[in-house]
Amino acid sequence: MTAPSAAPLVSVVIPAYNAAPFIAETLDSVLAQTASATREIIVVNDGSPDTPALEAAIAPYRSRLLYLTQPNGGVSRARNLALRHARGTWVVLLDADDILLPHYLDDQLARAERTPGVAVVYGNSEFFGDVPYAGRRFMEFSPSAGPVTFAALVTERCTVPMCSMVRRDVFEQVGYYDEAIPVSEDLDLWLRIAAAGMQFEYTDRVIARYRRRPGSLSSDPTRMARHVCVVLEKCERTMRLAANDRAILHEQLVLARAKLRFYEGKQAFFRGDSATAADALQEANVTLRSRKLALAVRASAVATAHWTAVAIRGTARRTPVARAVRRSALRAACSAAFMR
Repeated sequence: MTAPSAAPLVSVVIPAYNAAPFIAETLDSVLAQTASATREIIVVNDGSPDTPALEAAIAPYRSRLLYLTQPNGGVSRARNLALRHARGTWVVLLDADDILLPHYLDDQLARAERTPGVAVVYGNSEFFGDVPYAGRRFMEFSPSAGPVTFAALVTERCTVPMCSMVRRDVFEQVGYYDEAIPVSEDLDLWLRIAAAGMQFEYTDRVIARYRRRPGSLSSDPTRMARHVCVVLEKCERTMRLAANDRAILHEQLVLARAKLRFYEGKQAFFRGDSATAADALQEANVTLRSRKLALAVRASAVATAHWTAVAIRGTARRTPVARAVRRSALRAACSAAFMR
């Protein structure tokens, strides 16, 4: 760590909300870096309900970090508060439950030095936590291939993960996090950086561990899809883009809206609203054109027709067991269609 009077090379920014059980491991990973580069750690308590536990967890580290608090305003506002206090040339964006591997800074700074003027440097991550894909790598699911451009990000040919490192003056040029976007706020930032023509560098080497937890914001695909649409709509509305990039953006926005309708339809089906499910899935399949999705639409329509007929004819001759069997059969048919 460096004395407060000396500007560090790296600022590690950590927003914290309900992170008390994990943050010590995260801080240990920053302090265990093999790089000799000077660094500062900034933790922002985003009005967390576990504040007493959080402050107890970071108490042993308080002399080695800057601790800031704010009323709950979301991760974008928390990161922006930290960025306004950051003094490093580079900013590491780290969630309070993720872990940097010991060689993280060595790797990132070496690639930054080899590419003068680069804006964003990132690498691969390994998933861990209570998920079936623990131990697998981020780029198995979301690879990066070729140069990172606006079109590459919009089409998901390249995906920038968290635990990325950004040159601090980039925020002064393209703006800070959009505090009106609570989810996919990082995608919004990457697209603004790419649209400004700035350079990204990456490696498929694993340099961090990415914790996945059931119930987290990123574990809700409908919420994620909805906010991807919000980000792409913002781009279409506010950005000056070349004609080719604008055409690609529009195509991907149509696709993103279809994916959102798919997730909404899936949600509706599993809560028992087969009529809403059929409408949403049919809308989605206009764009997605999936045979399995067409099967889901038919299964939802059959379910709607079946339960409507039951309601009209009455249930006197239909035992609870028989109704349960038919309901299970319909649900199984649609579940098979949702296995995509």
